[in-house]
Amino acid sequence: MKTLTRSRLSRMTITLFFALFVLAGLSACGGDDDADAAQHEQHDDTLLVSANGHFQAELHAMPEAPVTGINMVHLKLLDAQNTPVSGATIEVEPFMPAHGHGTPEAPTVAEDGEGMYTISNIKYTMPGAWELRIDVSAGGTQDRIIADYEVK
Repeated sequence: MKTLTRSRLSRMTITLFFALFVLAGLSACGGDDDADAAQHEQHDDTLLVSANGHFQAELHAMPEAPVTGINMVHLKLLDAQNTPVSGATIEVEPFMPAHGHGTPEAPTVAEDGEGMYTISNIKYTMPGAWELRIDVSAGGTQDRIIADYEVK
């Protein structure tokens, strides 16, 4: 039975560490592009149509991929003819369908003008699938917009 010399053992150790380093680098590069693209597609300027088609909403979540804790959404509200809707009454409820509950604190809505609104203090209490239920009332018309988010 042959014994390994110190220099041969050192070369094998260096080769093994180099191989692990290369593999770690390759694994860090794979798979993230699709996930990042899906998150960008889902959360960046998503155009949604209300349940009865009276309103459209363009949403931009901040952070882009919502996290457990406090979040914010910029909302551009349009009518069915793509005209910005100002002066709307908007109520927002974060809701987790899988658990059948919302959050203890209601988000706040501020009108920024020309159909733009900022929804702040959106508090997701845990990771998972959430709906952001947005009830809109404007010009005698009421409707609901639902945005789906995967909270980290």
